[in-house]
Amino acid sequence: MNTFPVLWLHWLLGISIVFSSGGLISFGFWAADLRRKRREEQFQDTMERLRKQTMQDDLTGLFNRRYFDEALGIEWKRAARENQSIALLLLDVDCFKKLNDRYGQIPGDECLHKVAGVLKENVRRPGDFVARIGGEEFAVVLPGASAEGAYRIAETMRTAVLNLKIPNQDSSAGPYATLSIGVCSKQSSFDQTANKLVEGADAALYLAKVQGRNRTQLSGALAPMAVVRDQGVALAR
Repeated sequence: MNTFPVLWLHWLLGISIVFSSGGLISFGFWAADLRRKRREEQFQDTMERLRKQTMQDDLTGLFNRRYFDEALGIEWKRAARENQSIALLLLDVDCFKKLNDRYGQIPGDECLHKVAGVLKENVRRPGDFVARIGGEEFAVVLPGASAEGAYRIAETMRTAVLNLKIPNQDSSAGPYATLSIGVCSKQSSFDQTANKLVEGADAALYLAKVQGRNRTQLSGALAPMAVVRDQGVALAR
């Protein structure tokens, strides 16, 4: 009697078996294990998507404050291990509340989205990232960047946003949406934390605002930075 059809039927029903090391392994158990692994993989994929969502700003698609806080600490320690500098840009959209009050929330959201696009376009190196850390507040982290290099990037961003010519008639900085930017670059070390970098950039941002807004200020500079056409960036000391 030909037993092949019978064995084939058993295999289809999950009763038939494969032989391994002389032992009998149920196909049904194998299939159940496979389904369990697939469920675990799907669960992990779902959790990873949720994790990314918790790290992302819904409006702009940039990283959010939570990601910024975690990633900055990681990059600071990485720079310390590699004996490198790290730069931080803190950016504010000038007089954004006035823009929102005059034109409404939808134009305000569009402004933030456009600003985010400009910032993202100007960070290209591995490790660089942009985050929205507040309503109209953004941060750019530039591992390995010098003060001069970070300032150049900040000025490129500031000019690009100005050139968008997003109306903001009630702003004290001019008729269009503008940025005030504080820049700080430090040699990372294990003796300090990334808070020193944040403090320096925040102090520079404050100076940029009190000096009239729509400008970039370097931490530690005694006067505003001046871009010299032929000589590049002149650091005030």
